[in-house]
Amino acid sequence: MIRPFRKLGSLFPEPLKGFFERRPAALPIALALLCDVPLAALGSGFQALRWTAFALLMLLLVIPVFAVLFRALRHLWSRRRDRRFLKLLALNVLCAALLAFAYPPLPLGWLSFVLLAPWLWTLRRLPLRDGLTITFAAGWVFSAIMYFWIYNVAAVGPPVAVIGGLALLLCYLALFRVAAGWLFLRLDRAGKRWLFPFVWSGLEVFRAWGEMSFPWEHLGYATGVSLPLMQAASWIGVYGLSALVVADNLVALDALERRSWRRGLAVLLFPAGLLLFGAVSLSSEPEVSRSVRVAVLQPNIPQHVKWEKKNFPQWMRRTFGLVDRIDSGSVDLVVLPETAVPRLARDVRLPEGRGYIRQHADLRSRAAKRGYDVVAGFLDADTLGPAPRRFRFYNAAFLFRADGSEPQRYYKRKLVPFSEKLPWDGLLPMLNYVDLGEGDFSPGEGDALWGGRGDWAPSICYEVVYPAFMRDQALAGARLMVNITNDGWFGRTTAPWQHANIARFRSVELGLPLARAANTGVSLFYDAKGRLLDSTPIFEEAAIRAELEIPVSPAPYAAVGGPLEAILLALLLAVFAWALFTRDPEFP
Repeated sequence: MIRPFRKLGSLFPEPLKGFFERRPAALPIALALLCDVPLAALGSGFQALRWTAFALLMLLLVIPVFAVLFRALRHLWSRRRDRRFLKLLALNVLCAALLAFAYPPLPLGWLSFVLLAPWLWTLRRLPLRDGLTITFAAGWVFSAIMYFWIYNVAAVGPPVAVIGGLALLLCYLALFRVAAGWLFLRLDRAGKRWLFPFVWSGLEVFRAWGEMSFPWEHLGYATGVSLPLMQAASWIGVYGLSALVVADNLVALDALERRSWRRGLAVLLFPAGLLLFGAVSLSSEPEVSRSVRVAVLQPNIPQHVKWEKKNFPQWMRRTFGLVDRIDSGSVDLVVLPETAVPRLARDVRLPEGRGYIRQHADLRSRAAKRGYDVVAGFLDADTLGPAPRRFRFYNAAFLFRADGSEPQRYYKRKLVPFSEKLPWDGLLPMLNYVDLGEGDFSPGEGDALWGGRGDWAPSICYEVVYPAFMRDQALAGARLMVNITNDGWFGRTTAPWQHANIARFRSVELGLPLARAANTGVSLFYDAKGRLLDSTPIFEEAAIRAELEIPVSPAPYAAVGGPLEAILLALLLAVFAWALFTRDPEFP
């Protein structure tokens, strides 16, 4: 898989030629540094210079990556008559498929403690190229099963672009598994196998950074199959749970290689220890300062017709009808989902504070009249300047106060790549001319901490999948998390429950209750231990209520999570640098 880089390195003059031929894996890093110049040129005001810079980026980065992927496929084809290779390929694809079924709501989470062992066993018994090719194929299958629901997006974007983008996304995600396999082999040969669980978790932390971040499938999320099993997240977070699951797989690998049933029994110690910790944790309750009565509304507006103008009056009658069911003084907070009002909240051509649409004014008056706060999702915009972007559009949440004061707003800060925005469109102005059907939103700035009868912080949809993002809210003073989302994009698939499971981890990690309003479900309440208090079916109009007890302080992970994640990331980078620049004749 590395041969294209070796051949490309041979084009350089000495002594660089010799260095890159010995260390072809260092070439992408050097190319990335060289790309700083065309990246800067992409911001030029001259269109010809932008296109030239884009062509250089394609030549230096994109084409070599595609060459690596093509060689992996060709290598798979060349091994089609190798029975041993095919058996190991089938074994790894089967384990990858089973691992994809280990994430809630599917029931195989307990198998996550052993399903990586056959993959690690395969890596140690095959030549490097064969092992990493199988790793790539199995990783692609895992991602295809895990994210099959993304096909629903094809209904709202150009199908060719969506399907092609989905295939590339699966390749991109599979490459993280290849990197993990390569680092495992280097550590294993150096007698440092014990570092691998931390390296794996460091890769997960790394995947939650940057414009292309997609931190959805952390291995620790599989422990959501059992509430006691996931309670350790209050101290070590989902990344710590991932490390423990990988460590248990190393124990299973040792038992497999030694063919020892006694060592195999040791695999049970990790889940048993987590269950014991969870039982103790669930037997005690956090100190509570107060309680907040919350109503969550689920209007169930079909996604494929939600934005049609002719249906707008019907959807608003349904949404406001749900609000009107909540009696005055019966709750403290009413939560409507993301883009509950699928329109711009105001005319940005008018001065600030003027030009709001009627639905915005209606929610404000209802909140004041009925004596409860209301949070609801809108779109919003402001003026920016000349083309290509005359306006900046935001995915927004508005808080309408019971006291009738000026509504507050929050702009979503973590946007879904290729769905809500194109990555690097701020760095690469040329991307602003590209239309792949994405939402073309801008990220907001600044945190929101909304008080009233309980300090709480809003998050919109995808933001809840970022542990660091939600932890910052807790450190800022939030004691209740309110997440609004629109999972109608995903259809009747596993995705709404996967998303809800991730939100549950934020409750356990931070020791804070969470209220979640989803347009089509799943809408729900979790308490500070992640216990489900109430939930709705998907694709049904519904309203649920709960009295949420507000803890005095968050769980320990709110304080230790930042340093822990920094250590994991630093360790990953250190191990990668060591693996890249130390000699080993069997590794490129």
